[in-house]
Amino acid sequence: MAFSVRTRWVAALAVGWLLAGVPACSSAGGDDAADSDEADGQKPPIDSGDGEDGDATPDGGATPAGDGDRDDVSTMAPAPGAFDFDDASYRADLEFITGEREPGSEHWQAVQDMCAERLTDLGFDVTRPAYETGVNVLGTMIGEGAPDELVIVGAHYDHIPGCPGADDNATAVAGALELARLLGGEMHARTLVIACWDEEELGLLGSAAHAGEIAESGMEVAVAISLEMIGFASDEPDTQMVPVGFDLAFPEAVAAVRDNDLRGDFITYIGNEPAAGTLELLGASADALPLPSITLQATEALGPVLANLVRSDHASFWLNGAPGVMITDSANFRNPNYHCQNGEDTIDTLDLDFAASVVVTTTAAVERELNP
Repeated sequence: MAFSVRTRWVAALAVGWLLAGVPACSSAGGDDAADSDEADGQKPPIDSGDGEDGDATPDGGATPAGDGDRDDVSTMAPAPGAFDFDDASYRADLEFITGEREPGSEHWQAVQDMCAERLTDLGFDVTRPAYETGVNVLGTMIGEGAPDELVIVGAHYDHIPGCPGADDNATAVAGALELARLLGGEMHARTLVIACWDEEELGLLGSAAHAGEIAESGMEVAVAISLEMIGFASDEPDTQMVPVGFDLAFPEAVAAVRDNDLRGDFITYIGNEPAAGTLELLGASADALPLPSITLQATEALGPVLANLVRSDHASFWLNGAPGVMITDSANFRNPNYHCQNGEDTIDTLDLDFAASVVVTTTAAVERELNP
């Protein structure tokens, strides 16, 4: 990415960090605002839930932005049903990971060790690169045809003090490990990297260190996918909020969400322009299950709206000019227990069938990215 363009991404990300409170959200009528989140140095709540530049569909899904037709793309992505999701294993991992895990704490270390041990058992080459303040866990399976092209799937394993963080982000760490099990048993053309990133809650520090190391190495990121809260869903009306400004930025998709009575029953895919192809694969895979989905493609023209799209680890790769995608249940725009603000973020509040659907659809799309 050209320097001038990259500079604008940096400025946009800085805006996201400065907006440390929950961004204002509109309700069904578009007038209500969410309560302020936190101005204490915690990460800004992640985005989403609602929009894109494509044509909305009646079930709340949306045709992804970018080139291509979803009907054509669906022939490229393997069916999610080809992957045998292990419910018991996922549940066990989720239960283990859930719990206070502030960086440096005993449970933080236990989850870090779990990531390393599990990936090793699955046949990945595992490293724990330390940076100035934290430790990432990276499992690498070298590709046979294009080993220098990386397909990265990661999730942050840290959380804030005083909150068990079941949805944020135990659902995603357990999901990344299940995806590693599903795809780690065979060789692929590209290199698969499974990442457990540290210190996302402190400003995306772990993923920033990882993205910077890759940029210096000369290797190519085919796509970096960040799983960020994937387990909270509801088919009740008025359970989804819409961030202010999304009506103008993503009008068709926001209309679809409202036509669906603001039900928080979909997964959101958020990517930059270089990730347009991955967004289409994810959308096609979700359609095949089916899993209701919304796609948002970030562009520089979005201005202030962009601040709601750069609030998790995918943004670290955007800043390095790489294709990046966040997959999210939309956090504080749906889950009232985000950061334990209005209740405990515990497993009993989650929809694990929804989480399983997210993992298998993601796995199907990632498998296609690994073997272009």
